[in-house]
Amino acid sequence: MMLEDLESKIEKNVALNEFTTMGVGGNASFFVRIKKEEDIPLYVNWASKQGLPLLILGCGSNMIISDLGFKGLVLKIEISGYTQFHEDDNQVHVTVGAGVIWDDFVEYSVKRGWWGIENMSLIPGTVGALAVQNVGSYGQEAKNVVSSVRVYNLYTKEFHDLSNEECKFRFRRSIFNTTEASHYIITATRFRLLKGYHPVLTRKEIRNNLIKHNDPCFQTQIRKLVIKLRTSGRLLPKPNTYGNSGTFFQASLIPYKELGKIIYNLIANKKISLVVKILACILKHSSSEGVIIPARFFIKEYGLINLSFGSVKLYESSCVVLVTVDKNAQAYNIIKMAEKICGTVFEKSGIIIPIEPVLTGFTAEELIPISLFCEK
Repeated sequence: MMLEDLESKIEKNVALNEFTTMGVGGNASFFVRIKKEEDIPLYVNWASKQGLPLLILGCGSNMIISDLGFKGLVLKIEISGYTQFHEDDNQVHVTVGAGVIWDDFVEYSVKRGWWGIENMSLIPGTVGALAVQNVGSYGQEAKNVVSSVRVYNLYTKEFHDLSNEECKFRFRRSIFNTTEASHYIITATRFRLLKGYHPVLTRKEIRNNLIKHNDPCFQTQIRKLVIKLRTSGRLLPKPNTYGNSGTFFQASLIPYKELGKIIYNLIANKKISLVVKILACILKHSSSEGVIIPARFFIKEYGLINLSFGSVKLYESSCVVLVTVDKNAQAYNIIKMAEKICGTVFEKSGIIIPIEPVLTGFTAEELIPISLFCEK
């Protein structure tokens, strides 16, 4: 591509609040839509020559952008397409472009009777974001269906595939948002899905509702039920009501070696109800890594559910969801909310609450307060 043609596709001073589901964020200095993976090296090289940082953007459903915007080049990944590599009587391998809307792929798979992701229906975002956070819902998880991830390596300037093992998936984590967060641009993901009959009914919300309504455990019924649960307004705001990024305050994964000290401190501070809830989590939500404890336990216990800053507040039906109530919302107030909630929980319990969205464009000084109490 000629330099003139390349630069003609770059937009300037683009408002990023239009590209995030939270509805906050200033302008991007430069912005380009990536439709083909072969265009990525061209724009990466262009940004490098201009001395500009890069921001990789999908649907913006898991990103909080500073009110000052992003002083660099935004690559909005819109690579589409499905490629079926292999199919037999038991499974199918399909590669999906990183820009495909996640729920479109779920619908595509359910229509074809491919099992493994139906419980993850209506999760916002693109396919490219799935592996980053090891996204999961109602008993299904990315690590169980992702066989490999195709990436552009920003250091070697080459495309290659990373295996499931190389992604190092764990609870809401992978190399893409931890140890190698700035190394890769994801262009496609290869999935291994099952054929036949493989429902996952480990979560009572799914199991009980199917039994209650006498629905056969078919994919279409499971998908419809998950969509109903996600749009009921109980766990997340109904569509087109509040700006939000889904779950903002993640559950904490507490290593077993730290659990005793935390429980001891809670007992010393007479937080017996919290201790009981944590003990229940040990029975229900333990893994080899530790115990998963929901953030809502602490937010409610420490009286933070009615907290608000400007046009930013906690969602009334689910206190782990942070929402913007109008177009006057500012990213600054989101940071203040996170600082107050995470800081209070840490000071009173010693527990660090992870924040799910990526924080982008903020100065180091702006992030110092929450970096003391939050895990990113």
